Amino acid sequence: MSSLVLELQREALDSKVRVSDLLRKAFVVASKLKIREFEEWAKAELHGYTADSIPSYRHVKGEIKAYNPARGWIPVIIKNPDLAESLSERSVGQSIGELEDIITRKKKSGLLTIPFPPEILNQLRQGGPLVPELLVGESRIFGVLEAVRNIILEWSLKLENDGILGEELTFSKEEQQIAATSTYTIQNFTGPVGAVAGRDVNVQTSFGEVPKKTS
Repeated sequence: MSSLVLELQREALDSKVRVSDLLRKAFVVASKLKIREFEEWAKAELHGYTADSIPSYRHVKGEIKAYNPARGWIPVIIKNPDLAESLSERSVGQSIGELEDIITRKKKSGLLTIPFPPEILNQLRQGGPLVPELLVGESRIFGVLEAVRNIILEWSLKLENDGILGEELTFSKEEQQIAATSTYTIQNFTGPVGAVAGRDVNVQTSFGEVPKKTS
């Protein structure tokens, strides 16, 4: 008989297994064991976050630039260093499936663009014709996927250490009791109604493809 927990470990170690598929299996395990925090976390990763509950591992950093058709991407100078630092970081609340799709579709340049909200954009443009955007390396989004994969792996290892393996799609009453008396926490996750301190976030962040410089 196969163990659902050990399957989760094997698949977490296999880079060919999509993180979204891992999350679905982790959600099943957490639901059957009634581990509510992990269940809520998996659900948030599968469906996307609200703006006040995005974990810090979903914060991405980039460079603020504007696209000039003749010169390509040029830096946008912001004199206030604190403001520049703040605007160079964004939090992404899309579902893991959406982030996987972004990585799959944006292979040409290795960079992604994140537009600024209108109120910030107006301040940055100051009447100029060029449109500043945040350029983020594809590796930053990949890092979010890897963070989720690692959380699942570490959790499944702790379940095994606690003697919880499961058989096929079921867990014994003893295993459920062990899970009920154990603590399984997820760093920086505060639940669907919690808040992540430190940065303003925008769950509706959208990504675009970096245009090529014209000759």
